[in-house]
Amino acid sequence: MTGLEKIVAAIRQEAQAEANAIVEQAKAEAARIRAGEQARSDALCAEIEASAAQRSADIERASVSAAGLARRRRLLEAKQEILAQTMEHALDRLHALPEQEYFSLLVKMAAGCAEPAEGELILCDRDLRRCPEEFTRRLDQALPEGAKLLLSRETRPIDGGFILRYGDIEHNCSFRAIFDARREELTDRVRGILFS
Repeated sequence: MTGLEKIVAAIRQEAQAEANAIVEQAKAEAARIRAGEQARSDALCAEIEASAAQRSADIERASVSAAGLARRRRLLEAKQEILAQTMEHALDRLHALPEQEYFSLLVKMAAGCAEPAEGELILCDRDLRRCPEEFTRRLDQALPEGAKLLLSRETRPIDGGFILRYGDIEHNCSFRAIFDARREELTDRVRGILFS
């Protein structure tokens, strides 16, 4: 080997060693970068998983809450329907009372509503046609002192009960008007009986 060949071989060897060192340094840098990116990727994945789990839990809570609300709303609607049907059934039962009981109830109601003055008691057409003869006598006996009610030949389109008229002032004592005026109280009583 000549001197020039030795110099070229030494330069090649030195260049190869330097190249190997650069490659090793690059591999180490790449491993460090890969490890850092892997750590960032793992952290990001963990954050995404935690966020997804939180969103899933929120959605589940919201759906459970919405389902509960819908169930309570349906239950309330069913209860309100049952209450309305019960109230209508009670009105129907009043209308279906035997004649004696029905007119005794009207006498009792009129005695409780009458004012200490002279007035008129107005019935619906159906009730006026079937009114027993002793009704006015029983009414006069039941009225408080100072109250006088004459049975009018005039009728009103009411569903049972009566209208009391004192001059220009009328008091609607029909069953429907009484039920409507006392709806909350009656609803509370029925609710207590049905849903206690």
